[in-house]
Amino acid sequence: MCTFSVNCRRVLLALCALALVGTLPASAKTVTDMPTHLLGDWDIVMANQWGKEERGLISLRKVPVHAWVQVTREKILLLGREPNSDIDFVEGEFSVTFFGSGTPHKINLRQVKTLPAYELKGIFQADYKSATVTFAWPEQPRPEGFIDPTPENKYYSFEFRRRANGE
Repeated sequence: MCTFSVNCRRVLLALCALALVGTLPASAKTVTDMPTHLLGDWDIVMANQWGKEERGLISLRKVPVHAWVQVTREKILLLGREPNSDIDFVEGEFSVTFFGSGTPHKINLRQVKTLPAYELKGIFQADYKSATVTFAWPEQPRPEGFIDPTPENKYYSFEFRRRANGE
């Protein structure tokens, strides 16, 4: 579980950057380059690595927590809250680069403030209520489709649900 938690943490941190649009020059931004429907707060409802799936509570800091991402134009934060607690904590921050308007959308994430920095290549699909993302492990090629991670392949998969106001 410790290995899964550490690697899952890295990917969850990367997911924070899912919709950061501030890294593109203003002249390069178009409606299709900027998935603005990703702005806001998203609960992480499922995380999967090596075929090990977590639903509901996601391991951060080696503890199962309620986890979500907060997406603004300036930054993406991965946040968590332990059960029976009223205190939120920030687990990480990422920058993001989007590539064109193809389907599925392509995305690269780069960790901010933590060394050594790493980059993840991924794909995602989203609407205003839910999102799915698959990332390759660092230094692996971008996935060509949405893949269920198994012990043999090197992918992370996540599902998000739009966070209700006041949650």
